[in-house]
Parts: sequence; C-alpha cells; structure tokens
Amino acid sequence: PDGPKVTPLTHFTSGYVADTEVSWDGKTILFAYRENNDSRNYSDVLRNPNPDPSEVDATGDPWWHLWEIGADGKGLRQLTFGPYHDAQPAFMPDDRIVFTSTRVGVRDEYHGFPATALAVLNRDRNNVDVIGFNFGGDRDPAVMPDGRIVFSRLDVFYSRLKSEVTVQAVFPDGTKNQVLYGPERRGYWMDLHQKY
Repeated sequence: PDGPKVTPLTHFTSGYVADTEVSWDGKTILFAYRENNDSRNYSDVLRNPNPDPSEVDATGDPWWHLWEIGADGKGLRQLTFGPYHDAQPAFMPDDRIVFTSTRVGVRDEYHGFPATALAVLNRDRNNVDVIGFNFGGDRDPAVMPDGRIVFSRLDVFYSRLKSEVTVQAVFPDGTKNQVLYGPERRGYWMDLHQKY
C-alpha cells in the first residue's frame, strides 16, 4: 500500500515457479516448482514422502511439485513428491488442495505426453487421491460456489481426427462429472438430442 515494492518470497537459485494460488485467508501461497538443472536424471527423482529438510531443495528433480509458503515468506515446504508432474493447485474451502497431476499413469495415445487428471491433497498434506481419469489433460481447476470443481478437459478423438476442449464440473470426490460447455452443449447438439 505504500507504493510499488517487490518482495521475493522464495530464494531458489534455479528452476521455475508457476501457478501461484493464495489461500482463502490470505496467509498461505501455493505454487508449482520445477528444478531447472540440465544434468537432471529421471532415475534420480526424490521419492521419500518425508524427506530430511536438507533434501527438500529438489536439486536435480525433473518433476513439477507443489509447494507452499507463508505470505510473510516463512514456512517454505514441499507438499508433493515422486515421479509425477503436480501443478495448477487451488485451495478448497475445507483446506484440501485440488490440482492436476500425471499420477493417473497413462500417456496421450497420439502425442505420448503424460496425461493429467485431477487429484486432491488432504488437509494433513500426507495423502493424494486421484479423482479423475483422462487420456488427454484435465487442467486449471477452480472451486465453484456450490463446492464443485470446475476445470477444462482436453478430450482426444483420434478416430475422428480431432480433439475438443470442454469445461466440466465434478464433486470433490470425483463423482457426478458434468460437461458445462462442449459439443453436446451447443445449439445443434441440443436440438438433435431433443429431437431423438
């Protein structure tokens, strides 16, 4: 409020920070971080869910992981680990975190990139539940006023040589997935469904 002043909260010496998200009370900031190290090796990825603090700098780790830090710059800690890309976090009202992850364990059938699905990190930050499944990519989750998670989904239809990005919603446990906007929501398809 006293004028433009930039205060760095993190002090990583390399890598990328992305997808920042501020908690509902404004005290905590989530983000995704990936170490930028050209000599990194996928076989050397840190897999310990409770690492020694000296190991938490993610040196050589090629994966995106979720981290959190206080808005005051204190309490930096890594939240997700392992050979997965975890990114695009969003706080849920009950202090869980929804994010996109390659933990679904499949690859896009055409391009071969790791598919992403929605996942939820529990309140204690010690358990991840994958709540979606997709051969393309679930992206950019956010919480709707009714508690559902809204997100974009890349669906691939290689038999028809096309792909579609739809906007969908799902409950936090992964049930009652609904397309909010996509081909079947457009006027032509709505008329066709009503006619037949």
